[in-house]
Amino acid sequence: MDLNTVDRPAPTRPAPARPARRDVVLALLPVAALAAALQWWPENGDQALFAQTASRMRDGVVYYRDFWDIKQPGVYWFYELGDLLGPGGTGARLLEGALALVAARLVLTITTDWGLRRTVRLTAPTLVLGPYLVYAHVGGVGQVEGLLNLLLVVALAATLPVGGVLRPGWAWFVGGLAVGAVPVLKTVYGPVPLLLVVPALLLSHRIDARRTRGRVGWGVLGAVLPGLVTLAYFAAHGALDLALRTTFQLPAQVTADPTAPGSVHTVATALVTMFALVGPLALVGFLSGLRRDDGRLLVLPLAGTAVLEFALALPQVPTPYRWLMEAVPLGLLAALGLERVLTFLDRTPSQRRLFVRALAGLGALALIVPTAHVPLDILNAPAGDRFGVSERARIVRGQGLPPMATRPVAAAALMAGRIPPGTPVFILGDPRIATLLQTVPATEISGWTIGLPDGVWAELGRELNRTRPRFVYVDARDWSSVRQGAGAPVFDLLAERYRVVAANAQGTWYETSDVGIPLPEPGGNQLFTR
Repeated sequence: MDLNTVDRPAPTRPAPARPARRDVVLALLPVAALAAALQWWPENGDQALFAQTASRMRDGVVYYRDFWDIKQPGVYWFYELGDLLGPGGTGARLLEGALALVAARLVLTITTDWGLRRTVRLTAPTLVLGPYLVYAHVGGVGQVEGLLNLLLVVALAATLPVGGVLRPGWAWFVGGLAVGAVPVLKTVYGPVPLLLVVPALLLSHRIDARRTRGRVGWGVLGAVLPGLVTLAYFAAHGALDLALRTTFQLPAQVTADPTAPGSVHTVATALVTMFALVGPLALVGFLSGLRRDDGRLLVLPLAGTAVLEFALALPQVPTPYRWLMEAVPLGLLAALGLERVLTFLDRTPSQRRLFVRALAGLGALALIVPTAHVPLDILNAPAGDRFGVSERARIVRGQGLPPMATRPVAAAALMAGRIPPGTPVFILGDPRIATLLQTVPATEISGWTIGLPDGVWAELGRELNRTRPRFVYVDARDWSSVRQGAGAPVFDLLAERYRVVAANAQGTWYETSDVGIPLPEPGGNQLFTR
């Protein structure tokens, strides 16, 4: 297997042949099918918040200044870009699916340059992107961790030498843009792409050290550009201090969520299921790569990237989608491992055929089982979490709960017909309730953020007291520790000025007659000025 030819002078043109058109179609077909299925997978609270905020940003709202959440701005800008393809989260899903196809094509290019056999090349895009696309439905559609996969593929494909030839400066610039976009999505993941492009740097340096320094310059320029543009944007809109404090100061003050979703057992089960097929092949690829000099240049950074991603995700809320970003390093190692296994089985053609059939069967099972609910969602579109037009209309008209009603549906149904669309409402819980009731946010601070820092709870209490929305919803978490601590201003206001008008196992609706204070003007967030 020729990972990259590095012990001979660089040729005048790339050596590897381009993938045949038929191979491109065959390699991308499974990824295209999974990307299409993204359109039918359930929406969760994060996606609803992203879509709602992106729609407001398109109308001129400035993130952090006019609407605050603890996340970095990249994911909201992604959804705002997706709005060009379709309203709500629809466009973002279409955009994510399209980018997944681009990433799959780049994976095919990478594995072709590595000199892997045709079977492995055709399988590699599914090995790399399959686990991410299949398990994106566990709250991972349009999440940072999933989008990170697409940026990692771009960064690697844009910088790895092709047949002993350095990538041009513009390609390194594009790779740098992908590297720099990662911290704009989530700052803590910033080191991940830097480690992943180490093979490209080392291999390029062995080919031509002098020219590599020039390429690195282009890469650095691309890497700093997203951050500079982001800083300039917030500075121009008077939100730079908020952006910097939210990024670097507040995450250390985040309190634990009273009902953090997931557990060690849940995460372990998801990881085993997610990478049951890819994991063993990745281990084979890693061990076989250690036996070669050029192999070590590649597998050590890939394995290091996987370990780094795991370490960065571990302290966060234990939800399975945090580890979707493991898909790229483990998938590429799995492609190398599959090549090694098939090479070993070349001496026994019958066993090789049996292995390929078993691998295909297990792969199909791994893809089909987690997506078995998709046909049910299509057949029963008004139910569950999809929130189609008919379901929304049914809730708003007060026609009762649909079949298979989920938590936000049940919560929204309590007030169906009582809250007119467009009413300002504060929801301390799932943003999908606002989607169903067609309400608008009454505050500049998101009520969906898990574990609000102390200063944010205090500002939220002041803002609720100032705007005094008629309706407030609080979901059914155990808020006792928050009520007695930083969240006291919010819950004291509810106790003094509001009364319970509806409640069920999902949460409680409050109402007040003390209304009439106008909504705050955009730009009134005083989070760090009081």
